[in-house]
Amino acid sequence: MKPVLSYLYLIIGFYTLIATLLFVFQRSFLYLPDKTTPDAAAAAQAFSIKPITLTTADGLSLRSWWYASQNAHSRSVIIILHGNAGHAGYRFSKFASMMEAGFNVLFLEYRGYGGNPGKPTESGLKQDTTAAIHYLRDHGFPASQVALYGESLGCGLAIDQASNKRFAAVVLEAPYTSIADVAQDHYWFLPAGWLTRDRFESLSKIHQIDAPLLILHGNKDQVINPKHGHRMFAAASEPKAAIFVPGAGHNDLYYSDVGTKVIEFLKHHGKFSAD
Repeated sequence: MKPVLSYLYLIIGFYTLIATLLFVFQRSFLYLPDKTTPDAAAAAQAFSIKPITLTTADGLSLRSWWYASQNAHSRSVIIILHGNAGHAGYRFSKFASMMEAGFNVLFLEYRGYGGNPGKPTESGLKQDTTAAIHYLRDHGFPASQVALYGESLGCGLAIDQASNKRFAAVVLEAPYTSIADVAQDHYWFLPAGWLTRDRFESLSKIHQIDAPLLILHGNKDQVINPKHGHRMFAAASEPKAAIFVPGAGHNDLYYSDVGTKVIEFLKHHGKFSAD
């Protein structure tokens, strides 16, 4: 009996150790920043994007990136809230078609990413997003002229903002019900949902979005299961639309014609027009 008990204790101890390590280092798994700063000269030459500085409520100065439309009459802005890995610079080419279509684009760079000070947390990234919205407001772009584009992790930020304020439109690429639910999907053998600190609760907020909503998801996404996108779409209020791309994973949605459809969606909605 003693060998059996010893073996059981060993299993319990190992399980507890894994759960403890997951809890202690969870932000290292969630946030994967590239801390290098994008080359401003290269961004200007290739995309006419320039660095700007945003100031957060807790006093951080965040270097972010601004593309001014070549159409001087365009008063429409898309805020790109990028995913958990890399930095904003990796998204310039992905969203080049939006710039070419005549939209102003603000690429928000989070704290701890792209050479910025601070460490990413849910609370911190929400402050960063608010700083971007205030920056636009102060430069003559009210929320009614702003669309939020959430990419993966950034979906939680877009939903949080849009559940409290009326924006022109919201686009969610690979949304999730909560980060706790995503963690539970990946670490099914642990109480990962209970251990998650930065939860980004989204399912409970999405019905509050009072703006045209577009959800994008690859039906082969192995990072954020497409069941999340379906649940979010079902819970969202009208007007809403969804594109579930056959065969697409987490990072290859834009290999299809999704970018064109996003631009069509944005141009279709009332005052939010690049023209």
